[in-house]
Amino acid sequence: MDVYSTKGVEPAVEALEHGDVSQRPHSVSSNTLPSLRLVSALIRKNRNRSKEVHREVLVDMGQIQYSEKYFDDTYEYRHVVLPPEVAKLLPKNRLLSENEWRAIGVQQSRGWVHYAIHRPEPHIMLFRRPINYQQQQEAAAAQMLPK
Repeated sequence: MDVYSTKGVEPAVEALEHGDVSQRPHSVSSNTLPSLRLVSALIRKNRNRSKEVHREVLVDMGQIQYSEKYFDDTYEYRHVVLPPEVAKLLPKNRLLSENEWRAIGVQQSRGWVHYAIHRPEPHIMLFRRPINYQQQQEAAAAQMLPK
């Protein structure tokens, strides 16, 4: 099998989405397909966070697309485009915490906050963080060091 081939992965994704973990392909591993990752997403269904949904999906991490950063006077922004099999795991009426968006495979540096849902395109996650976030963190760390 070609290292970057995803041939044969779609049936496994479908089986996992329907809860049939026994259909997980044993030939698909992090050694044979380094861009694939089994994402186990814990998504809470409602605001009071009492009901949880646990889903496993085989995700081609290369399919998650990250925009360049863009800025205004207060924040830096970026958006993340998710593949359909991950996007359908997202709750429809609330934002995700950092732990939740990391659990579905989004990878980015610290400080980013999922701040809005664009209803016409729910597969696009919108993130922002204060414009000087990294400099502020470095300054705070420098103050903690003994002199």
